[in-house]
Amino acid sequence: MISLETERLIIRDFRPEDTESLARNINHPTIFNLTAHIPQPYTLETAVKYIQDDSVEREKDPRINYRFAIQLKDNPEVIGSIGLHKVDWTNGKAEIGYWLAVDHHRQGIMSEAEKAVLDFGFDKLKLYKIVGTCLSINMGSTNLFLRFGFRHVGTFIEDRFKDGKRLDVLTWELLAKDYKNSYD
Repeated sequence: MISLETERLIIRDFRPEDTESLARNINHPTIFNLTAHIPQPYTLETAVKYIQDDSVEREKDPRINYRFAIQLKDNPEVIGSIGLHKVDWTNGKAEIGYWLAVDHHRQGIMSEAEKAVLDFGFDKLKLYKIVGTCLSINMGSTNLFLRFGFRHVGTFIEDRFKDGKRLDVLTWELLAKDYKNSYD
């Protein structure tokens, strides 16, 4: 089991006992509206399947998905998730993705979690590049990408159909050398 710690957070592999807090905290219209792949409603059964699938993914060698629960150090409840997905070991790259319970927005929690996962990806996994995408309406994710030095490399016009509308998807990338230089 992987566990990363920051000042306020524990970022760790999911456990079966996370099912209820995962379903409760992800099942919010704002999260659905700002993400490309999270269904609404997000049922308890969806959470059970997600955690079971993640358990199977962790057994793969090499592992290609690192999906982490985010919890506050003083509370075991899952308040979000962050991960590195689709790890391409040949080319040294992965895709970062995340969500955070609405009650915890605008508190610096995702910045803290993202820094820990970027450090993990570049230092522990020795990735060369981390990419990410977000809906163009998701200013929180856009600001996080910019904060950590990601470069906007393109826009997929009307790439997602969500809630009766076509939405653009922004694509970002961060090279290990650019990340390290931003903290030296």
